[in-house]
Amino acid sequence: MVRFLIAPISIIVLSVLIYLAGKNTSFGRLSLKLRQTIIGILFGLLACLATETGFMVNGAVMNVRDAAPLCAGLIFGGPAGIIAGIIGGVERWLAVYWGVGATTRLACTVATILSGIFGSMLRRKLFDDKPPSFIFGLGIGVTMEVLHMLIVFLTKASNVHEAFEIIRICSMPMVIYNSLTLGVALLAVSIAAGEFKSSKNRNRSLAPAFQGWLFLCVIIAFLITNTFTSFLQTSLSNSDIDNLLRMNLEDVQSDIKDASDKNLLELTYTVRDLIAAEKNPDDAFLNSLAEQFDVSYIHVIDEKGFVVLSAGADIIGFDMASGEQSAAFLVLLNGQEALVQDYRPIARDSSVYAKYAGVAFSDGGFVQVGYNAPRFQRDLASRLNNITKN
Repeated sequence: MVRFLIAPISIIVLSVLIYLAGKNTSFGRLSLKLRQTIIGILFGLLACLATETGFMVNGAVMNVRDAAPLCAGLIFGGPAGIIAGIIGGVERWLAVYWGVGATTRLACTVATILSGIFGSMLRRKLFDDKPPSFIFGLGIGVTMEVLHMLIVFLTKASNVHEAFEIIRICSMPMVIYNSLTLGVALLAVSIAAGEFKSSKNRNRSLAPAFQGWLFLCVIIAFLITNTFTSFLQTSLSNSDIDNLLRMNLEDVQSDIKDASDKNLLELTYTVRDLIAAEKNPDDAFLNSLAEQFDVSYIHVIDEKGFVVLSAGADIIGFDMASGEQSAAFLVLLNGQEALVQDYRPIARDSSVYAKYAGVAFSDGGFVQVGYNAPRFQRDLASRLNNITKN
């Protein structure tokens, strides 16, 4: 927390020091353009300091960066505010490269630049090129931070849940810290200039104009809020629907795979038992089983890992250890009872895809049962029809 206070205190102190320097030192005799440039750079650096001393919340940086260009623009003039906003905004954009949160990168960059423009326009159009009072400063700070939060929503429209969580956590502290920093800086400058009492009289003369601007802002805010609320509700609904569909599709995909694996494994156990019960099984017997159970391949592998009987493919003598896909079934020679593989290229011919299951014999060796592409597609269609009826 102490680290976080460095930036707001620096903004307040620098505001007073520059104001006094302009009144009492040769700094005030510099050309207007040069003074505005120096002030803009100094407050731009404070905006950078605010970024670096803020603290991370869900990938966003909580800080008083917006207060620096607002102070520059409202207290010292339009060019200073715009220069400070650009410096602070560019640094915020680049700051992700040294660890500052990327989640609100675009929103914070835009908001910082807008802070400088906003403060500069208000000083020129509403306050007759004079610094506003503490109360007006608070109001301007609150307004700017509400706009900042709106920009976060608009730039994170693709993930409104994340944006809403960031704003839920950050909005109140950001509004309080930035508005207080701006308000106290304006109050300190007013006291340093000995204009605290006269500013009250000037505020009375500004009241009608301020009320007119306030009325216009309320109308604009009402229209923006209604439009934004509709947009937010639609975005949330679409996001919820997308998440629900994705989860349902993942569930269906998992159910289909589980059902297909279970079906093939049950067939393999049945084939294993029938082969074990046959006195002298041969290729013809395996072919009859393949036709009976509508499977593409049946292979019998001995305890050394070689194919000794086969139906559906002439691979007698094939070494199961010769390919990654087939070698995976050698665990059935080392105590594992069953294994089911996903649909994939087979070891003996990578252009051929199949889905295999294997079950070990009690006296050594194991049997493989597999689907080729057309048979696997028929199995998937059957599983999909049963699973998605609802």
